[in-house]
Amino acid sequence: MPHMYYKNNHTHNTRWQIAIAISFLLILPACGRPTSVTVPTAAVQSATTATAPLKPTDLLPSEATPPAATGKSLAGRVVRGTSPAPGARVELRKVDWRVDPSKNNVVASAVADANGQFVIENPPVGEYSLCAVWPNGEEHQGATPVVNIAAGQSLTNLTVRLEMMLPVVEPKTGDDVSGMPHLAWKGFSGVVQYRVWVIDATTAEFVLDEIITGTGLALQTPLKAGRTYRWGVSVYAQDKTELVTFKSWFRIDLLTGADSPCVETFERHELRQPYQKYNGQARYTLSTRELQDTLAVMGIRALCILPQLGAPFINADWDSAKQPSTKGRMISLGFENLYHGSGWSEGFVVYSTYDFATDSEYETFAKPEDPRVMPGMFEGNGVMGFVRVKPSDLGLGTRKAYLTYVFPFYEDYVAVVYSLGDYDAGADWKAIVQGLEGGAYPADKREGATLFDAIKSSIRFSR
Repeated sequence: MPHMYYKNNHTHNTRWQIAIAISFLLILPACGRPTSVTVPTAAVQSATTATAPLKPTDLLPSEATPPAATGKSLAGRVVRGTSPAPGARVELRKVDWRVDPSKNNVVASAVADANGQFVIENPPVGEYSLCAVWPNGEEHQGATPVVNIAAGQSLTNLTVRLEMMLPVVEPKTGDDVSGMPHLAWKGFSGVVQYRVWVIDATTAEFVLDEIITGTGLALQTPLKAGRTYRWGVSVYAQDKTELVTFKSWFRIDLLTGADSPCVETFERHELRQPYQKYNGQARYTLSTRELQDTLAVMGIRALCILPQLGAPFINADWDSAKQPSTKGRMISLGFENLYHGSGWSEGFVVYSTYDFATDSEYETFAKPEDPRVMPGMFEGNGVMGFVRVKPSDLGLGTRKAYLTYVFPFYEDYVAVVYSLGDYDAGADWKAIVQGLEGGAYPADKREGATLFDAIKSSIRFSR
């Protein structure tokens, strides 16, 4: 309350004191006190002999606070698999709610009706996670989409999916397995059947899609070495409704196939021509020692370079310690077999500080404000990363689309990057990104995407 509100107004102060005293006594029952309350006689007499009764406006600041801006409504349907989820609770949560789940991060909520439909009236303006909770109070275990609400805006036809964690026996997410792995999980009561599927993460092709009644099976056809596979189990109840879909991934050990060994030693040699010389100087690949020194600066202890990539070389190394016009540090490690003679190679491993800036052409694959929990999260040898398709920052008429695996740290990041080709700069980039994120890579890019997925999985960090 502003100080001027009390100035030279003894009567007003007296009213405030009386009102506060009575209010405090009246709320005691709600705090667990006895419900029989005696108001002191003096206080009653003072209140009844005041010159004028208190008005509601006397208890407010001189200018009322305007109501917070809200959206109009959010409406949609909660489903478990393909069936409605009546009684499920839909919650709008602060986008960083996973940072401290013990806090009250819920800003609005609604309960789904018998058809799974829900409506949240007057949601607050801003960016929030749209989460769901099972009718029994169990947390949803899948992705939580982000919604951005503008003042007076209604969002309709939203779909909120409920997923429950299926206890997995083997393989665990991120495991390296043999070419014919055994898949196993713990069962649910009341389940009539399980649908098990395995897809190649690069081509999105199904290598297994089978319905069984047990809780495990062994693959009968060998999978390809050096590939990552995604697998899932859909659980069906007696009434054939889909209870839950579990999704995970595993990869076949790089060293189980003779066709994909890691190259461990390199000799320094001039890059194969034609290529653009830098200031008239030749460009060279890195020797084993030079590669190790470069990786050490990047915070990488080791990574697997497959023979299909060719020898490593430095696309660029911008260092503020050596170039006054540069801020921060950035190193891009390219590969000879993916180099067309100018610019950078079609795939590379990049290290960069968040404050890196230069007048030269460059891409930024992570920013300090990126949340530590994002869609597409994965664990790479104990370090959390995320995968996304990113349009290039620069382009004349065309723009590149990059498949990026990003490992964000607090002062810098490392990204494994592969170009998925050039696209019309004026095209519908939302549709392009959605298609590529779904695994619809151009045919001539599938093998390269597989190689860089293998690099991502092989990285060992020294921090």
